[in-house]
Amino acid sequence: MDIHNNTNYDNAITGILAWCCGILQAGANRNFKLYYHNYLCGSNNGTVSVTLPGNFNFISSNPAPASVVGNVITWNFNNLTNTSWGNSIDFTAYVPFLNPSNVPYVIGDAICLTSTITSTSGGTDVNPSNNTLTECFYIGTSYDPNDKHPFPKGDGVSGEIQPGTDLQYTIRFQNTGTFPAQQVYILDTLESDLNASSVEVLSSSHRMVFTQNGSSLKFEFPNIMLPDSVSDPEGSMGFVKFKVKHVNGITPGTVINNKAGIYFDFNAPIITNTTVNTIKGPSGINEIETSMPFYIFPNPASEFLQVAFNQDAKPKSMSLFNATGMKVQEIDCQNRLLKIDVQALPAGVYILQMMDQGGKNYHKHFVKE
Repeated sequence: MDIHNNTNYDNAITGILAWCCGILQAGANRNFKLYYHNYLCGSNNGTVSVTLPGNFNFISSNPAPASVVGNVITWNFNNLTNTSWGNSIDFTAYVPFLNPSNVPYVIGDAICLTSTITSTSGGTDVNPSNNTLTECFYIGTSYDPNDKHPFPKGDGVSGEIQPGTDLQYTIRFQNTGTFPAQQVYILDTLESDLNASSVEVLSSSHRMVFTQNGSSLKFEFPNIMLPDSVSDPEGSMGFVKFKVKHVNGITPGTVINNKAGIYFDFNAPIITNTTVNTIKGPSGINEIETSMPFYIFPNPASEFLQVAFNQDAKPKSMSLFNATGMKVQEIDCQNRLLKIDVQALPAGVYILQMMDQGGKNYHKHFVKE
C-alpha cells in the first residue's frame, strides 16, 4: 500500500496540555490545550472529542464545540493535512473544589482526560493506534511553567511503581521572557537505571528534531518563534513527551530520578524539577498513608525537613528509616513544629515514622536530594 497517496492520512492526537503545567488546583478553572495533527498529505474532515472526568464542568472553548453531551465535548475539523503543525483547541473546565464533607480530589490524585480524533471522510487512516490519547495531571497547589512530570506518577511521594513499568515523561516549557524565542531545545541525560536504548518519542507540540547520543537526549525546536507569555500566554507554551524502560533486573527500592535543562535561544538553561520514582519491593516502605496526624515539607528536601503536627495529634516517638528499613535517626517530637537536619543523609527515599500515645504507627515518605 502506498501510504503517501492523496487518499491516505494519519490523524493523531499529539497532546493535551494543562496551561501552563501539569498541576491542577481544586476549586478553580483550568485552561487546557488539545493538539492534533495529520502526518500525511491526504486531506480529510472529521471530529475531535475530549472526555472530561465526570465531576468536571466544561466552561468554554475556542473554537466553540459542535456538541456537548454529558462530559464529552466534540469539535469538527475540515481539510486537515500535514501542511500545518500545532492544530489545537483551547478549552476551559472547572476542577471541583476540595471540601471537608465531600472531597472529590486530594493533593496528589491523578486526573485523566481522554481525547479521540475520528475522520468522517473516505480514504484510510494508516495508523489508527494514535487516534486516542489519555493524559493525566495531578492535583497540587503550585507550579512552575517549565517542568517535568512522569506517568505513572507512582504511589506516595516516593513515586512507587511496579518492576517492569514503562515511564512516560512530559517536559513542558513556556517562554516567560519579553520577546519571541527563535530556538528552543531540551537536554535530558538519563541516569543509569533507565535503558537509553528503549527511548521512544511519543509527541510534541511543535515540529521537533530528536537526536540521541547514548543516555543524552536532545529535543530541538528550530525556528519555533515561540511567543512570549505577556503578548500571547497560551501560544507561549509547548511540550515534548517520550517513554523509556528501566534496566532489567533492577533492585526493589531503587530510586529513579530524572530532570532536564530547557534552553531558550542563548539564555542560561532553566532546570526542571527532579522527578522521583521508586521500584516497589516487599519492604515496609509500601504502606498506604491515610489520615495522617502530621505533615512534612518541603518534599523533596535537601537541607532541612520540617514536620507539623495536627492539633489532635498525640506523638509519643518519631524515627527516621532509610529505604531498606534501617533506623537512621531518633527524633525528639515534643514540639508541634520540628526542623530535622537531613544534610548528612545520602540521597534517596526515607520513611518518617510516628507512634502515637495509643501505640499506632503512621508513616510519611520523603526524598532526600
